[in-house]
Amino acid sequence: MSSSDRQEKIKQLKINVKRKEVLSTLSGQIPVTIEDFLSIEETTRVSKKVYEIIDTITNQTELVKDYQINVNTLLHTKERTKGFQNNNVAILHRHDRDTGALVMTIESFWGNMNEILSFVGFKDGYRDLVVVDKDLQFGLCIERHEYHNNLVVW
Repeated sequence: MSSSDRQEKIKQLKINVKRKEVLSTLSGQIPVTIEDFLSIEETTRVSKKVYEIIDTITNQTELVKDYQINVNTLLHTKERTKGFQNNNVAILHRHDRDTGALVMTIESFWGNMNEILSFVGFKDGYRDLVVVDKDLQFGLCIERHEYHNNLVVW
């Protein structure tokens, strides 16, 4: 095994340790496994592209910075995702730079939404909510701003 192969293996082992830590914090709240993560490289690509797309969308809905109002507004978008129920989506979260984005079906997202909002960091005001398919054909985002939030769906 070459030096670069060893370094890559060590890097992957470190990522898996971090993923296991994330999974242990979820402790059965959200049904995911260590295989349910995008690669860090793919997560970085998706994250950059998401915000490029958001910047081009003009029909964003401005929301007050009230968690419950944001959740209720989010629930009203559920109908728009019916055609994607079995599609996998990537969910960016507070640890995604170390573990990769979490991957699950949109149906699983809706079924575990409250736990996911907490896990992502959205509930605590730490992170935007970003749920997208990895090809970015579909996206759902509540982007946090200083005085308001923006809901963007495409």
